[in-house]
Amino acid sequence: MLFKNAFVFTGDAFEALDVAAENGVITAVGALDGPGEDCTGRYLLPGLVDLHTHGCGGRDFDTAGPDQMREMEKTYARHGTAAVLLLYLIPFFGPPRTRSADPDTGFRSSGSQSPASRSTQSTIPR
Repeated sequence: MLFKNAFVFTGDAFEALDVAAENGVITAVGALDGPGEDCTGRYLLPGLVDLHTHGCGGRDFDTAGPDQMREMEKTYARHGTAAVLLLYLIPFFGPPRTRSADPDTGFRSSGSQSPASRSTQSTIPR
């Protein structure tokens, strides 16, 4: 696919350039020959990574089931997000700990009953 005359960030500024992509991979950038999607006045960015999210589209990772997770994946993709770092709470209940961090969650505990924050990365399928 060829995107024509899109504003592309070159590292210093946005410039109006053509971008060719195949199978989701950028293959060429510059003044390219051939027909393509006219992107005049539009910005073209690679898929973005959301580094801190608890959900989207009115859904929350804490309570979402498989169907709601798929709905969230579609919502993220529609808004240009290619990957997310899921943040959700896992309740921690147990005896006081003497270790500085739980090896399973990385949660530092003073022995109180508190929620533990866990993270995982999810890549949104195309």
